[in-house]
Amino acid sequence: MIRGFGCCNELYEPRPIVEGFRALREAGYDAVEVAPYTFGDPVFPRALQMAPEVRQAAEAMGLRVLGLHWLFARTQGLHIHHPEAAVRRATREHLVRLMDFCRALGGDIMVFGSPPARGLLPGQSPTDAFARTRDFFADVMPDAAARGVVICFEPLARQTTTFIRTAAEALALMRAVGHAHFRLNLDAIALSDEPRPPAATIRQVWRAAPEAVRHIQVNDPNLLGPGMGALDFMPIREALDEVGYDGYLSVEAFDFSVGADRIARESLAYLRRIWRDG
Repeated sequence: MIRGFGCCNELYEPRPIVEGFRALREAGYDAVEVAPYTFGDPVFPRALQMAPEVRQAAEAMGLRVLGLHWLFARTQGLHIHHPEAAVRRATREHLVRLMDFCRALGGDIMVFGSPPARGLLPGQSPTDAFARTRDFFADVMPDAAARGVVICFEPLARQTTTFIRTAAEALALMRAVGHAHFRLNLDAIALSDEPRPPAATIRQVWRAAPEAVRHIQVNDPNLLGPGMGALDFMPIREALDEVGYDGYLSVEAFDFSVGADRIARESLAYLRRIWRDG
């Protein structure tokens, strides 16, 4: 049984952080997932300075901070498998600072999607990228473990990235890293881009590695929220019930043109209906 419903806070940018949190709580959400860039540009040191106050406000309104996503959005020159060691060191430093930020907010998951920081570079082979990515995350896992943070690597749809585009590829990376604090995030858009239907991929992942998936984000391939397009979540709900997923579902929309409040409320109403009536 799922623990509750969350939503990603960039939906309410550029409103003040706490105002966005309040809007989500008033809409009925249990939790929030934070995009670091909503704290300003540059993110640091401002984010760490603001974190205690933001955490206190979230706790006061009964909203749980799950953690972070969009980890490398609006950054420049950072890349996890860049051939230059200096670039990888700078990328590592940024990721560790984000771990501190995540914990300061009270969160414990960090979803690694981050297309610009992971795509194949000119002339780079997938094999080389995989090896460097494995080594990058294996090196940084002690920092994650020391802070109680889980990195949730996310397979992304083909139109989004050139590297790690299926759940099977993400599973292979997770196994290669081989650490309890390196797990997976599954996203409904990416699941819809798999060769099999989303529910079949979910079952396949759990058969292969029941401990693999730490978090799930929900949306529609039209880039709006769940229930605002053609994707039917009832088979997804049935698959998640069958495999025993007990985490949160986080709404992550990408097209905000219809308005933040409408996306937040319609998405939650749909999810509640599916999880209530299924």
